[in-house]
Amino acid sequence: MAAHVLVFPWPVQGHINCMLHFATGLLGAGLHVTFLHSDHTLPAAGDDNDALAAASPRLRYVSIPDGLPDGHPRNAGAAVRLMESVQTQASAYRSLLANLARDPAGDGNGGGFPPVTCVVADGVMPFAVDVAEELGVPALSFRTASACSFLAYLSMPRLFELGELPFPAGGDLDEPVRSVPGMDSFLRRRDLPGQCRNCTEFQNDPLLEMVIDFTARSRNARALVLNTAASMEEAALDHIARNMRDVFAIGPLHVMSPAPAAALASQWREGDDCLAWLDGQTDRSVVYVSLGSLAVISLEQFTEFLSGLVAAGYPFLWVLRPDMVGESQHSDLQAAVMAAAGDSKARVVGWAPQRDVLRHRAVGCFLTHAGWNSTLEAAVEGVPMVCWPFFVDQQINSRFVDAVWRTGLDMKDVCDAGVVEKMVREAMESDEIRSSAQALSEQLRRDVGDGGSSATEFKRLVAFIEQLSTMARYAASALDDEKTVRFREFERPLWPPLSTGLLGAGLHVTFLHSDHNLRLAGGDDGQLVSPRFPYVSIPDGLPVEQPRERDVGRAVEVMESLRTKASVAYRSLLASLVGDAGAATGGFPPLTCVVADGIMSFAVDVADELDVPAISLRTDSTCAIMAYLSQPRLMDLGEFPFKDGDDLDEPVRGVPGMESFFHRRDLPSQCRDCIDPLLQIAYGFTAHSGSARALVLNTAASMERAALAHIAPQMRDTSSLSGIRASPRHVPPGGSGSQWREDERCLAWLDGQAERSVLYVSLGSIAVISLEQFTEFLLGLVTADYPFLWVLRPDMVVARRSTTTLREAVMAEAGKNKACVVNLVNLRCLIWLSTTAVEWAPQQDVLRHRAVGCFLTHAGWNSTVEAAMEGMPMVCWPFFTNQQMNSRFVCGVWRMGLDMKDVCDAGVVEKMVREAMESGEIRATARALP
Repeated sequence: MAAHVLVFPWPVQGHINCMLHFATGLLGAGLHVTFLHSDHTLPAAGDDNDALAAASPRLRYVSIPDGLPDGHPRNAGAAVRLMESVQTQASAYRSLLANLARDPAGDGNGGGFPPVTCVVADGVMPFAVDVAEELGVPALSFRTASACSFLAYLSMPRLFELGELPFPAGGDLDEPVRSVPGMDSFLRRRDLPGQCRNCTEFQNDPLLEMVIDFTARSRNARALVLNTAASMEEAALDHIARNMRDVFAIGPLHVMSPAPAAALASQWREGDDCLAWLDGQTDRSVVYVSLGSLAVISLEQFTEFLSGLVAAGYPFLWVLRPDMVGESQHSDLQAAVMAAAGDSKARVVGWAPQRDVLRHRAVGCFLTHAGWNSTLEAAVEGVPMVCWPFFVDQQINSRFVDAVWRTGLDMKDVCDAGVVEKMVREAMESDEIRSSAQALSEQLRRDVGDGGSSATEFKRLVAFIEQLSTMARYAASALDDEKTVRFREFERPLWPPLSTGLLGAGLHVTFLHSDHNLRLAGGDDGQLVSPRFPYVSIPDGLPVEQPRERDVGRAVEVMESLRTKASVAYRSLLASLVGDAGAATGGFPPLTCVVADGIMSFAVDVADELDVPAISLRTDSTCAIMAYLSQPRLMDLGEFPFKDGDDLDEPVRGVPGMESFFHRRDLPSQCRDCIDPLLQIAYGFTAHSGSARALVLNTAASMERAALAHIAPQMRDTSSLSGIRASPRHVPPGGSGSQWREDERCLAWLDGQAERSVLYVSLGSIAVISLEQFTEFLLGLVTADYPFLWVLRPDMVVARRSTTTLREAVMAEAGKNKACVVNLVNLRCLIWLSTTAVEWAPQQDVLRHRAVGCFLTHAGWNSTVEAAMEGMPMVCWPFFTNQQMNSRFVCGVWRMGLDMKDVCDAGVVEKMVREAMESGEIRATARALP
């Protein structure tokens, strides 16, 4: 079955036309395409679209409202309003997409269209990606702007952070801007989007704030698609690629996949007679003037343009839209042009077939607004440009035309007849400019030809879409069989104490399990704890018999499947709890707030869409969250990725507040491979925390004050709940704070040991070690000569040895009086769980036991907080994600333990265990922290 792509452009002319070219390319590759218009733009295409769809049986058009009244203007002045209004139609889009994705006949009128298997949505509508993924449809983001402007927007938070924005009042607009990667040698303040000039911070300008937001949210899509070529914007593409899951540069699309002219959107009738007028002009003698479909100018600016064009002495073809010059009548403007220049020297049209005009032999120069579509069209035809940018990406495009490609002149911030005259003449007469324009044209044509970079990337994109579509069809089939509606398993130990704290404050709490977790808990109902504490559950998406392995390599797969499928069951449940809570929870009041695990960002989005306030709770350390938030800045500064063989003790300067002690090896382990998908996902849901009403953290200001201070401005609100897991049990009698049975036999063994004589060893629920590492740990522990209690999971040592054999090895080396090994199969796990539930060490009881003197730990945040609350010295051997950072804070900031990362050697284990057990300084610091 062929892939079926829903193409969803922002409903304005330039975006529609660009994505129509893209849709045409997909059709040429054999894919089915549904093109989603707005109700406003679909009638404008009318019969032409019908004819095109009839000519291609794999193309159809559908539409939804754009949220604006019929008579509302849809020009540059209304851009923010249109962006906001389109977002209000998310429910209509969701309904349409759900229908197209599930109904084999599409919307019932599709004539045998297969279900939609992929969405390619305009990047200025990130909600379209989110909704698609929630419905289990893979989604890509398509940006119709240049890569250089995209990178500039991606760099905006950094520009504000480094003080390059905002500009001081009256500041020199020619001052260099140094912090947009790859552009430090030529970018000036005036080349940044115009909105940067009138804001004290980016939140003060609605359009700038929106563009920065949806640019950053492009990371959430499966890939970013750009209508550009590597030969034009290679440096920008390289920097962007570091921040995205994948990037495809497939332009210029109007050359590689030209849509039939009849299909291209225009609300103005094209003046075809302008081509006949051009036929009567000599070669390269005409100035073509068009400021695009959105720009508006004053009557004074019109007069300056007209005077400059007449004075330049060349014939000109001017596109003057009826809505372009204030309140002036189009007929009056046309008469003014004719009076000033005469019929032989000037032609005025309401709209023009621009590609035909630019390739006409008579056209010698293009006076343009430097919109990206127009810039590409001129570049392909080798036409020199004079750029007068109007807004958003056009300022930076015009700078590239002048300073990088050298195919034209940049006239931004000036509308003076003398300057117009001078620049038009120079562009028309400069051999150097024309030569550069021709060279770029030839390169772009090679790019889109067979074997060219853009053609190759387009083939790769089609293969990528087909692969995603195959996965989507498989998932949809599983969903139809009622086997896999997926919900991520979250880390429970923090949540019961939080829940009982809310109960203690008099609130009602509904605790959402997965079906799997609830079975492991024995089906216990939270109402045994309190009548205001029911449990509910939804599927986790895995077959009952499938093991919930703790293999780190599956983390991305599990998180992805949960993100794309869980929202279906979650949305249904949440809607029932909000609308008819009594039916779902036995007489409870309707749900009024959601507190969702921060790695499930979709849970916040769905709650907000249902008008339920949502709060994000992160079980990580604040320092780790700060590092993830700093990821783009670290890449921009070149602090990572690291090269093979680089010194991992090199300082890292780009994480605020940590410059004095932070090293490369202390970053989350995925930073050693910047294309690690888990790293990208972790950044994505961390950045998304800013969408929640508040971020709640299991930390204390005394532990992480600097990180909290840096995070707070990026969130709507922040709250730290120190030691929430450390007070005794947190669960009233009759309730259970854990789904795993705790093996308390180890406590009896501890009772027989001397005070502070025992080393407690637990590497958590995910870490796996080799047999060689097991041996090094064992030898080091035995040589240190302290009794030890070791939590050794059956799946923890990657070797063909049974746990019994490993236990026997420990006992043989240490003896029964020196060692106690706790067996466990199912442990706490942040991302996924095993299938069988047996023993688990009661860690809080162990850590507060008088006999325990030191904790050899993986430095997971829960374990770190528990040890800190008990004043327990630590030896940290971090395994992955945030643990590297936590271990550095234990050693380098709080000084309550030692950092043993990246080493597994018996001698080092022995030395560090002894130091942690015997150091009065470490113990005093650990005792002072609680």
